[in-house]
Order: sequence, then structure tokens, then C-alpha cells
Amino acid sequence: MKMKHLWILTEEKPKTSVIKQIIDQYVQDFKGVIQNYSTIKIRPVIKNHIFQFYYLVEGIQLKDIEQIIIKTVSGNSSFFDFLVFEQENQPQKTNQDHLIMAIEETKTSDDESRNTGVYQRASKFVFIDSYYANVKKYMLYNEELEERIQKKPSNTSIFRN
Repeated sequence: MKMKHLWILTEEKPKTSVIKQIIDQYVQDFKGVIQNYSTIKIRPVIKNHIFQFYYLVEGIQLKDIEQIIIKTVSGNSSFFDFLVFEQENQPQKTNQDHLIMAIEETKTSDDESRNTGVYQRASKFVFIDSYYANVKKYMLYNEELEERIQKKPSNTSIFRN
């Protein structure tokens, strides 16, 4: 029996806190089971002193998932910060892959950009529905913004699905 991988495609530099949120959401939404958990580490894969443009997530093991792999990709247009696939082989743009989650992460506060913080990103959610209507879609707010507890977000900063 071939094991599936959890593929996380991104243009972003992977942060352990964000990857942990993605895995937690996967477990919640897809009835995943965490078998082993310790400190999550993101290890770049290097062969012959050359970075292979993917990382292995260590420190967490999911039942029925052989590996959690983060693949660095570049799109031709604006796409979600993270696309999550559950399948054996690396996702290919020409195949009907098993996209299960599309995740946008914001690092923009109200002070920096009120309208683009939400509305620019909201268009991605509308666009993906044309191709993947049943994919789970998420908006993650970067934990660095949470340090400003006393500041309330403006109405344009609140994203509702």
C-alpha cells in the first residue's frame, strides 16, 4: 500500500508557527490523527550541496501520511500563500491533483494598508472558486500582528467567508 504525503506548496519562506497552524487545521478538517509530536523543525533538503527547493517537516507524524513536504514554487500570477495537497506524488500543474486546502496569510496591519490587507486577498478566494469550489479556504493572520492586543482591527480588516 502506497502512503500519501501532505504537500504544502508555497512561495513563502516557511515558518514553523504557520506550518503548525496548517497541520492543526488539516487534522481538524480532515479527521487526521497526530501519532507523534515534538518540536516541529523544517529541514531543507540539500543534495550535493544544492538546495532542492523543498523541505521536510520533522517533529510531527500523522497517521496515513508518510511525510509532510513543503515545496517552494513560483506561480505565473498571484496565488494563495499555501496550497495543500494530499497525495503520493508531487503536485503537477498539468494533472488533476488532490488540492484540499488553500491558505492566505496576511502580514499587513491596518496601519500599513487598510484596503489591500483584505480586499486584495479576497479576490483570490473568489477566483479559486471557479476552479476548486470544494477546496477548504482559510485566511491566517500572522502571529506578529497579535502582539498588538490593545489595537482593534478596523471593519475593512475583518475577513468573513
